[in-house]
Amino acid sequence: MSAPPDPQKPQQSVFKNVSVGGNLTTGDISLTIQEAASHQPEISLEWMWRNFEVVRANAGARYTPEIHVDLPEAWAFEGLGRTDVLFDRIQSLYGQLYRRNNKAKLNNTLHQRFSVIAQSLEALHQPVAALITALQQIDRDSLLEINFQHIAELAAHAQTEEHNFYTATWDAESSLKEARDAHLWDFR
Repeated sequence: MSAPPDPQKPQQSVFKNVSVGGNLTTGDISLTIQEAASHQPEISLEWMWRNFEVVRANAGARYTPEIHVDLPEAWAFEGLGRTDVLFDRIQSLYGQLYRRNNKAKLNNTLHQRFSVIAQSLEALHQPVAALITALQQIDRDSLLEINFQHIAELAAHAQTEEHNFYTATWDAESSLKEARDAHLWDFR
């Protein structure tokens, strides 16, 4: 008996008995087609689980439902579907940003002693406040378009100002350390 036909290439089985020696003969073509069809994998729940386990074993740590990794692409689908997961995430980010922004308040002492840091903090508050307002206006029950491009621009601007604030604080701290160290040398 010959080897079973490859189910991915049934035409090979169909034409293996073709002989063109004056007369075209096809052998028993109906039997060959039945053989090819009989070797199709049976798709059952057991077959799916078995193949899933093989794929999961081959993927290794890259695919484990126990270790969930958020992918940016997944958020695009959450946004398209306007899912509760998306709106819960927006609400969470809004709350975190709002609380952190309220903690970083300007005061007179900061203005008097560290005007550069105070100006930088004030510059940071502006885009953060605009971002908070934009996030606050997103309504999960509304079918209005969410302008993610505008939100991304506001976030980028806030991130730039956050970097500027960090740099200003770092420079001020370095200057204070240098002044303190120089002052200590004066007393020796």
